[in-house]
Amino acid sequence: MRGADPLKPEPADPTENQSYPREELVALVNRAQRTARLRGHLQVWALGLGLALLALGLSSERLWGSMELPRMVAGQGGGLSYGLVFPLATGLRSLGMDPEQACFLVSALAFGLCLPALVSLLGTIGFQRGVSLWAALTMLLSGLAWLGSTQPGDLAPGVLGATLLMLNLFKVTERVPGEYLWRVSISFILAFFMRPENLLLFPAAAWALSQHRSPHRLGGTTGALVLSMLTAVCLWILMDPGADETSMQHLLDNLLAGRGGGLDQLPRWLLMGLGGLGVGWLGIHVLLFGKRLPQESPPPSWVVPWCLVALAPVVAGRTDFGPAGGFLLPAAAVGLADWLSRREQSPVGLGMGAVLLLPQAMVLLGLASTFEREDPLGEWRPAMRAELQTSDRILSADPQKSYLAAVRWNLELVPWPVAQDATPGEGRVVFLDRGSSEEGPWRGKPLHPCEAVTILWPGGEEILPAGQVYEPR
Repeated sequence: MRGADPLKPEPADPTENQSYPREELVALVNRAQRTARLRGHLQVWALGLGLALLALGLSSERLWGSMELPRMVAGQGGGLSYGLVFPLATGLRSLGMDPEQACFLVSALAFGLCLPALVSLLGTIGFQRGVSLWAALTMLLSGLAWLGSTQPGDLAPGVLGATLLMLNLFKVTERVPGEYLWRVSISFILAFFMRPENLLLFPAAAWALSQHRSPHRLGGTTGALVLSMLTAVCLWILMDPGADETSMQHLLDNLLAGRGGGLDQLPRWLLMGLGGLGVGWLGIHVLLFGKRLPQESPPPSWVVPWCLVALAPVVAGRTDFGPAGGFLLPAAAVGLADWLSRREQSPVGLGMGAVLLLPQAMVLLGLASTFEREDPLGEWRPAMRAELQTSDRILSADPQKSYLAAVRWNLELVPWPVAQDATPGEGRVVFLDRGSSEEGPWRGKPLHPCEAVTILWPGGEEILPAGQVYEPR
């Protein structure tokens, strides 16, 4: 109709056919989340780098254990290598580093990498980043982690390998058939190659595979059987059953801390265990015996053999063999993260984190101070270093003094007993065992048949003519 007013259109919805505000809001939220995750990862890696530099700068001069790795890198030891740490250190030596310096660097770098690995492990389980970071830092500042990582050995690489294995044991989801089996198998072999002691974790890995339920044929008992076969093949290749028993003895020494233990070693193991883990024992207790609500899932059953195998070196080993039980560190970190998350509903702040970190730091300072103060060579080492010359040739039956002379000070060792027709060399022959526990075998025998020997000890020096019998006063 002509006089009728046309219908007025309704006001347009400002969001209709306008995708900009809603999509932009989602994009901004996603970008902020990615930025926060990236910032968190960078912070963790920066802290890991700081720990590595701190361990490298405060590396310990005291010798602990057989020091097999730097001996092998220096070509002074006849030991066997089972994995990756030895070739890595040897490669660094080819770049111009000293053998011991290369081993210190590998140990410190592995120590730094343990932090992002532990945070990733705890994040995989479901803990918040703040909880994960506090728990990981607390365990890396334990006496065992710090003292072992400031040595030129393989404890820190072993902790890193054990952490990666535990991460893959907790990550049970599978995107392709058999993924869990192959991830666990590869990470277990890698952990063993990073430190032979991690072979003790085989029962835990096999138990986890046997309990894993999967719709394909590679789950359950079949998966545990496949892991057993892979492990057996690796050991067969490494130990060469057609050769002598050296390989097997070497492996048992690494698994059982030298195989020289007894009941007389038990008090030392207890003291080392208490000081080595510190508040980490709270984490072990929470992990194994902590009370949980009925609606909460308990830890997987394989954590029990993971922790119990630490008793093997305690029962059969000796404390002076070197640091042992590094695989307990990731297990303790899981327990500490659980303990923290139960007492802090919001992200963990400085107060709750300090409940763990400050006591652990105090225990570490006391343990590190005692460790350095009770060094049996603490006074002997600087005194001899000031007296020895670069051209000296060393006579010593003491393994620690031989290590210092050959590996750290790069001096030539004279094999003893010396052949009667030995050709005199350049520089003086220096005897270092006076007053030590290794002095006995030298008594009543000539130190060198054709060269005079300089007998050095802190604050004194004596010349023994060629061929003369050694009779200390």
